[in-house]
Amino acid sequence: MKILNKISSVIFAALFAAGITSCSTESYDCAEPVASGTPSVYFPSAQNANVSLPLTESEFNVELSRADASDELTVNLRKVDDLNNVFDVPATATFAKGSNTTTVKVTIRNAEPFVDYRLGLALDPDVVNPYVVNQNGTINYVAHVQKEDWKFYSKCTVLSAWYEKDFETEMQYSETLKQYRVYNVWDTGVHISFSIDEKELEAIMEREFGPIRRKQYTSPTVNGKAVQDIRFVPRRERLIVDGYNLIFAWTELKALAAEDLSAARDKLIDMLLSYSSYTNRETVLVFDAYKVPGGIGERSNSETLHVLYTRENESADLYIERLADEIGKDELVRVVTSDSLIRLTALRAGVLRTSAAEFIAEVQDALTQMRNSPYIEKQEP
Repeated sequence: MKILNKISSVIFAALFAAGITSCSTESYDCAEPVASGTPSVYFPSAQNANVSLPLTESEFNVELSRADASDELTVNLRKVDDLNNVFDVPATATFAKGSNTTTVKVTIRNAEPFVDYRLGLALDPDVVNPYVVNQNGTINYVAHVQKEDWKFYSKCTVLSAWYEKDFETEMQYSETLKQYRVYNVWDTGVHISFSIDEKELEAIMEREFGPIRRKQYTSPTVNGKAVQDIRFVPRRERLIVDGYNLIFAWTELKALAAEDLSAARDKLIDMLLSYSSYTNRETVLVFDAYKVPGGIGERSNSETLHVLYTRENESADLYIERLADEIGKDELVRVVTSDSLIRLTALRAGVLRTSAAEFIAEVQDALTQMRNSPYIEKQEP
């Protein structure tokens, strides 16, 4: 009986091993094995993915690493994200013999100040080994690049009613924007900007959408002394979104709009409500209703999202242009549209511009982060 059990065990083990190694495509999705001798090239994770360039500079370095430095090696670089087509990236990167690292110089062309540009790079599959990269880095590189002139102004302490201890950081000043900001608050990567014109901006938003309750913040201290002459109110970034322009630039929503325009609007509103709540960006979503007889300019408000339908004989273009012009120069107000006339108006007014394609990628990134966040309660399907 013992001999029979042993024979059965051997047969079962052999069949089990055969089942794994055969890995039928009907039942398994087998990953291709990594070829031996793969140089295991990657982008170091310690690399800063937020690149700030002085206004007069247009170049920055991207670092690459590898596990095997025995020989000289040249690898291909591919751009996988450059919506504005502003980045010049070398086609290859070369490692010297005996060196585990190398750098390539990336150039950004015709970049507008204080506008965020995203760059994505990837390596050829035959030079990467995800099992070696592990926690050392990534096989894909994504960077947010911006030209600006923020400079150190003073040390400061951010006081908080929520955190047990105050946060020591620095205050910066932009000569171009004539604004201050508190840098990297609580090590979150968030910079809080403010200026003496904030009350005027708040008055415009309240006139358009009514009073909204906001969290109250305390003033900072500079070199241990409370700042009294400048009221410190952490500011939200504000977005003015051209609704239909965004719908017809978004492949999924454009297809839905062809069948049911109302459903496409509702889906966009739902996504922007999640996006604005998650990012804490106050968003004004404007829909064109100027051809609707008797249109009175309907509005609906939440803490982070205002949905507006223009009045009869008032186009979304005109409303956005008027609002942007009234707000005036402000680095925390962005107009989201690919309409060239509206973008020109925003440029003249001094607010930032973001194309529909850029914003779609931004929203998709935020929604993906929300779905993967362990801190957000998941809804049951």
